[in-house]
Amino acid sequence: MMRKESVVRPYLGMKVVNFIPDKGSISRSLSNDKSTQLLIVDVDDHSPASNAGLQKGDLIKSINGKNVRGVRDLFDILGYNSADQRLHLVVQRQNGDVVEIDVVPGKKK
Repeated sequence: MMRKESVVRPYLGMKVVNFIPDKGSISRSLSNDKSTQLLIVDVDDHSPASNAGLQKGDLIKSINGKNVRGVRDLFDILGYNSADQRLHLVVQRQNGDVVEIDVVPGKKK
């Protein structure tokens, strides 16, 4: 007999895309290369990302000490963490400032 179990995924409440700064363009591909960065293009109101202070236009440089070069890296990191595990992000703001932000994801089925 099979048991039904739901999968709980970490929920940050933000939309991200691969960004290629040399070209100033957004890549719809999930593949990463050395020049790709992870750009936040939207943050949901009252979400874990919003509550932590993440902003539209932030570039995510690292999560938990691991360099992030795009969407695939983010998915990999989230896949290895539990839905309620704190994430330590280093982000670069549009004005060039680099800040460190801790986010505790919510749970999304």
